[in-house]
This record gives sequence, C-alpha cells and structure tokens, in this order.
Amino acid sequence: MLSNGGFETGDLSGWTIQTTANGSHGVNPGNIPLPNVTEFDVMGSGFPSLAAQFRVGQVNFQEAQFGGGSLTQSVYLEAGQFELTVDAASQSERRNASGGLLELMFDGEAIARHDFSAISPDLVKYASLSARFDVFTKGWYDVGFQLTRPYLTTATTPTQFVDNVTLTALHQSVPEARGGWVMLLGGLGIGAAVRRQRSSM
Repeated sequence: MLSNGGFETGDLSGWTIQTTANGSHGVNPGNIPLPNVTEFDVMGSGFPSLAAQFRVGQVNFQEAQFGGGSLTQSVYLEAGQFELTVDAASQSERRNASGGLLELMFDGEAIARHDFSAISPDLVKYASLSARFDVFTKGWYDVGFQLTRPYLTTATTPTQFVDNVTLTALHQSVPEARGGWVMLLGGLGIGAAVRRQRSSM
C-alpha cells in the first residue's frame, strides 16, 4: 500500500522528508546531505539491498531533547485494521551512547518504537518493528517512520538504515466510531505490537 517502500527506485521517490525541531538527518563524508539510498544488509542476512540511510541527531545540543527526522507518505485508507512494519539497522565506527530511536508513525503519532541504545565500534544492531492499528473513518493519513537521537549529529554519529517499509490491510470495514482511529501498540503501553531485535558483530 506504500510507494517505494523498499527504496527499489534507488532514491526517495514517493516519500516526504521532514525534520524535527532542532533536528537533522545528518551528512555523509564529503558533507553530502542525508537521507539518501544506498546498499546495506539491513536484516543481517548476508544479502545487501537498497535502503534509506540516515545519520540523525540534533543541530544544536539541548539536554534530553531528541532530534532527527522522518519519512512519511500520505495514504488513503478505508475503515479497517492495518499493520505497519519496517526493518532497520544501526552501525557505528566508534562507541556511541545512542544508535538512534526508531518510531513507526501514524498520523503524526508514534505507534511503536525501538531504541538501539548504546552501540559499540563496528557493531551492527538489527531490529524489525511492527504495529497494528484500526482506522474507523476512511480518509487520508500520514504513514511512515521517524529516527531521532538525543545528541548532535557529527562525522562520528552512528549510521541508521531502513528498508522494507510495508503497510498491509488486515481487515476491512470496521464499525465507524468517533475519534477517527485507534492504535494498538506495544512499548507505549496501549494494546499490542510485535517487536524483534538481534545484534551481530
């Protein structure tokens, strides 16, 4: 249901790029702005594929503030239940206190999150994140993901990679109700979401 969810076009076609307040997607060596699309083995399978690349963080350091950005798409959804999934990885050349916070976003709200936490040199951390939610009123909704960190983005900031962003309709025509939609999510204390993580040297 999403366009270019695997970044198979080799670019960010179909996605809207946004930054948080005081946030940045970072830059590559040579001061090339991110995000971009590159090859990376996001699932640790031994087979690289095209993935969105980030190096998120704050522009100006502020204590306890997360900065970064998001990729979203505006999608027309009928009433029903949906599942949003994503595969991601974080890699660092040096030890860093934060490999990044990954959040699945629905209509401007986080519906599931995974914290890569502290990351060691040359360590790749992997995560697969999913969340189910109900839409009660058909219409246009923004769907995607957000990456942030509570530190500056520099040349030594960990690099995040995202691939296989999918939105699947599970059931259609749920009863119409006030409030537009209701989320079912784990990690945020409401309902249930599936979350998996593994790390690899």
